[in-house]
Amino acid sequence: MNEKTLAEWMKKQAQQMRELGAGLREHIVSVPGTGREAWLAELTRRFDHFVNHLRQILAAEEQQGYLTPVLEQRPSLSQQVELLRHEHDELRILADDLQRMVHSLRPEDHLLLRDTCTRIQVFLGHLQRHEEHENHIVLYTLTEDIGTAEGP
Repeated sequence: MNEKTLAEWMKKQAQQMRELGAGLREHIVSVPGTGREAWLAELTRRFDHFVNHLRQILAAEEQQGYLTPVLEQRPSLSQQVELLRHEHDELRILADDLQRMVHSLRPEDHLLLRDTCTRIQVFLGHLQRHEEHENHIVLYTLTEDIGTAEGP
C-alpha cells in the first residue's frame, strides 16, 4: 500500500470507528433503572459490531505490512511503529475481555453494568490515542522533507 492509499484508508477506517464509538458512547451514557433486557441486547449488538470492525482493521493493517511506507521512508521510526503494532495485541486482549464481560452481564448486575460502561469508555480512549499516534506518524512521514534540501 503506498503512502497516499495508506493515508486515505486510515482516514476512512478512523471515521467508521469514530461513528461506531460515538454510537457506543451514546448508548452507555445512562444505564436504565428498569427494562435493562433490551438495553443489554443493544449494548451487546453495538459492542460486538464495534469489536468486529476493530479486529478487521487491525488484521488488515498488519496484513498489509503495518505502516510499511512509514518504515521505508523513516526507518528511524521503527521503535515507535513496533510500539504501535504491539498495542494491537493489547487492544485485542482488552476487547476480548470486555466482550466476554458484556456477554455475561445480566439485567440485575447494577455495579457490573456501571463498571463495564466505564471500562468501555476507557477502552475507547485507548483506541483514540492509538489512532492519533498512528496518524501523527503517517502525517510526519508524508509531510517531512528531511535530508532533501539542496546545498548552496
